[in-house]
Formats: sequence, structure tokens, C-alpha cells
Amino acid sequence: GRYSSPHSQSPSIARLENALHSAEKRISTLQIENASLRGTCRHLDQQLQSENRISPFRNNVSPQAFGDKISNLTTMLEDAKLMNARLSQENVSMIEAKRFVEDENRRLAEKGVTLERLKDSYKDECEKMKTAVDEMKYELQKLDEEKQTVSNR
Repeated sequence: GRYSSPHSQSPSIARLENALHSAEKRISTLQIENASLRGTCRHLDQQLQSENRISPFRNNVSPQAFGDKISNLTTMLEDAKLMNARLSQENVSMIEAKRFVEDENRRLAEKGVTLERLKDSYKDECEKMKTAVDEMKYELQKLDEEKQTVSNR
């Protein structure tokens, strides 16, 4: 994982990393769509401005047809602006979700490290206790042998 060692990797961290990867891919897609829409918006803006500069009568276009074309271009431009705003908002939401997943991953990785240390500490404590139990068994065996020796006299 990005923030954890493979030894402390848990299923929830893996799920968070998968969600993070999906969010990053979605953000990338949204950024590409956003750039494309910005380009379309600029193109439509330029087209509308150039249409506004051209006299409809110079091109033998009826005022009604010219007005309809401008109306269509204006509608397309507004639609592109709305789509751009929606995608920008979705992009912000995805970035916030990505931060949350990264923070959660970092928190879980730290918890994993803490649990790993605790496990090692308990393992060391168990080894000490096992050694103490073995020493007690040895002492009891010696006492038992002495008892046998005394009772045989």
C-alpha cells in the first residue's frame, strides 16, 4: 500500500486503497472532461462572437435563420457552462473523498503499526513467562528428586 507495510495490510486498508485508486481514476476522467468542455465552451464563445460580428445580410442569411443559429449557439454555450460547473463540483467532491480515504488509510496504517508493536511486546512477554515456567518446572523437578532421595533414606 501507499502508506502501510505489506505486513500490516488488512482487508479494510486494501478496500480503502481500491476506493482511492477508483477515485483518482474518476478525478482524472473528470479533469479530462472538464478540459474538453472548457475547450468547447471557448470554441462556442468564439463562434458566437464571430457570428455576432458578421452581418446576416452580407451572407444572404435571413434575420430569422441568423437569430435561430445564435439562439442555438447560446443554448449550447449555456449547456456547456452548466456541464462544466457540474463536473467541477463533482471533481471537488472526488478530491475531498480521496483526501478522506487517504487520511483513513494513514490512520489504519498507524493503527496496524501500533498493533504490530503490541503483538511483538506480548510475544516477548510470553517468551519471558515461558522461560519462568520452564525454570519453575526445573526447580519442582529438583525438589521432587530431593524428596525422593530423603524418603528413600
